[in-house]
Amino acid sequence: MMVESHADHLILTFPERIVFDPGQAQLKPFSRTHFGKGGFFYLNHPLLIVEVHGHADDQPINTKRYPSNWELSVDRATMVAKSLIIWD
Repeated sequence: MMVESHADHLILTFPERIVFDPGQAQLKPFSRTHFGKGGFFYLNHPLLIVEVHGHADDQPINTKRYPSNWELSVDRATMVAKSLIIWD
């Protein structure tokens, strides 16, 4: 994980290979656990603003589910956001 500190915000960047399998948007179990813990932190800090950006693989994709990397990146961002607000 890479952390960038700015005057009014932090940027946390997670390498794709530890969060997702190539061409997939399902979180790996390790990531799901850690993002879920982050959700508990955010719950206790209601003024904290969380912004999620999703990125796709560096390889072009063209499947029925993901006609382009754009759909894959949107699905990945959605899965991360959901993991922050839904705990199993």
